[in-house]
Amino acid sequence: MNARREDTIKVINEELANARLSRQNGNRGRTRVCARRAAGWAVGWYVESNRLAETHANALEHLRWLETYPPAGDDVREAATRLVTKLDPDGNPAFEQDPIEDARLIIQELLGLDLGPL
Repeated sequence: MNARREDTIKVINEELANARLSRQNGNRGRTRVCARRAAGWAVGWYVESNRLAETHANALEHLRWLETYPPAGDDVREAATRLVTKLDPDGNPAFEQDPIEDARLIIQELLGLDLGPL
């Protein structure tokens, strides 16, 4: 495993830990943000290491790119869509799916990591 991949995995694990802690504390917004950032790091690494496109500035842009990347598969693209969809005016997500699980799906698919249950 190269140093860049190891560094990326470290940051992803930190973001996922923050997402889990935020979920335990009842902070749904922060849970979503951390899950989105974790997935964004995975997409950024994947794009860069496979030289698929220019890397983007942030997790949202990475995930928006993934939404339109057919080789990722429907389930992965749908997870990306859920992570970038804005909350409704009351601060509720448009989807019931767990953002941490969406991030896990993306990370496992793009990095080939078995994260187990989160």
